[in-house]
Amino acid sequence: MKDAVRHFAILLLMLTLLAGVSGCGHETNNVDDDVIPPDDDVDDDSLDDDALPPDDDTTPPDETVKTLSWIHSTDGRLMDEYGRQWLLFGINARVTGLFDGSAAWVSRTAVYDQSDAQGMAHDGFNLFRLPINWSALEPVEGQFSADYLQQMEQVIAWARDAGLYVLIDFHQDKYSKFVDIGDDGAPQWAVYPPPDGKIDVSLQFLLAVNAFFNNVDKIQDRFIPAWQTVVARFADQPNVIGFEVMNEPCTVFLLFGRKKLYSFYENAAHALRELDDRHSIWMEPDVYRNQFLWAPLRAEPFPDDNVVYEPHLYPNFIGMMYLTPEEWVAALTETFDHMVAETNSWGAAAVIGEWGTRPSDDYAPAMFQAVQDLSGARNIGLAFWLWKEAPSNSWGLFDYDDATGAWTPRADPGVDALLRPRVMAAPGSLVSTSFDVDTATLTASFEADGGEGPPLLYLPATYYPHGVVVELDGQPAPIEIDADTQRALAPWSGESGSHELIVRPQ
Repeated sequence: MKDAVRHFAILLLMLTLLAGVSGCGHETNNVDDDVIPPDDDVDDDSLDDDALPPDDDTTPPDETVKTLSWIHSTDGRLMDEYGRQWLLFGINARVTGLFDGSAAWVSRTAVYDQSDAQGMAHDGFNLFRLPINWSALEPVEGQFSADYLQQMEQVIAWARDAGLYVLIDFHQDKYSKFVDIGDDGAPQWAVYPPPDGKIDVSLQFLLAVNAFFNNVDKIQDRFIPAWQTVVARFADQPNVIGFEVMNEPCTVFLLFGRKKLYSFYENAAHALRELDDRHSIWMEPDVYRNQFLWAPLRAEPFPDDNVVYEPHLYPNFIGMMYLTPEEWVAALTETFDHMVAETNSWGAAAVIGEWGTRPSDDYAPAMFQAVQDLSGARNIGLAFWLWKEAPSNSWGLFDYDDATGAWTPRADPGVDALLRPRVMAAPGSLVSTSFDVDTATLTASFEADGGEGPPLLYLPATYYPHGVVVELDGQPAPIEIDADTQRALAPWSGESGSHELIVRPQ
């Protein structure tokens, strides 16, 4: 905590200098109406009106445990075409070839293939947050990598076939790998002033971020073609749940930084809607919320009707390492309640885009239980960090053998606490969901308007080795669990009203 406060104070001391720098170059906060990304290196899709997804009333197909229909953020809920509210449980993965960071970070990536997608679904995830980097997509301004886009297509197709939604995340950490203290993000041509080795490294980062959010040399405008290239490429794919314009933005040290962040988001949303009227836009508060566990409320909702608010949660980075769920719940209840207020102020649904720790940490089981309890009670989605990470004993759900390069699923207690039974989707509106660890009892209550699709459950064999007993409104509801995904659709008559679903071990 002391380090975080010290760093925060140092950043604030830069404000006067940056206020002077922010006036240089060509400054504007508007995206020109005629900004259309070039399509020189894109294989399939052109970026004209044909890229818009069809706007029709086609009836979706019958539901299966892998069905991925369009999802829209409505009244703070993520609703599919069957009238069901989804409670997302996601996983992040840095994919070799798509994550373009510093050498140290690239060494931690993992090759991703069909078996990974299937493994994610089998472990109970229904969302894959896919970090991509502007630097690899557009290494030379105006030239978009066909190979990069094709790899994205393949990874997203594997996820679709496994029954996973994908969030495309324009990822950055400290702006760019071309900034000395940076890790990943912008290409070298978008670093202003250009790195020359003569500027103090911390100042170089601050100047680059300042230039982007003040649109110096129109750098922010010059990002929009990359954003639109990806949007247009996937605009007709419902399995892509949405687009995130920037991971962990850092504007706290800028003069009027929050206003400039919001302006950037509005420009990105405008550019998205030029090409796509069905996908949600996902936006984060300033990165300082990760540790300070608080962000200011918006004065008015974000000016778009399909928005997801996506804070991150790393209380362990400020010394929280409690060993009981009760201690974690007591420590985090306030930030979760404030998160609800923040989400409402955005007019959005909520998904925590990153959270976690090493599953081998002694506090991991208690932390994982508490975070899932708190989020489930408030219908907030989660996306765990991380699927795989080298070297050995790193974050992630797998151990890595440095000698052989083999990945082995971890058997830590933290993994069992994380991969627990859950309700993935429920007819109408979820009122509450809970899981009793001691009895392995899953309970959900929901309000249905009538005619919605059936509840979708994740019921892993680790908790139910001898099968399950399911009751809907006090009546037996026999189900069949899909072996590949460990998911099941509960019998459902489509009746309106209040309902309660209970799952117990056989």
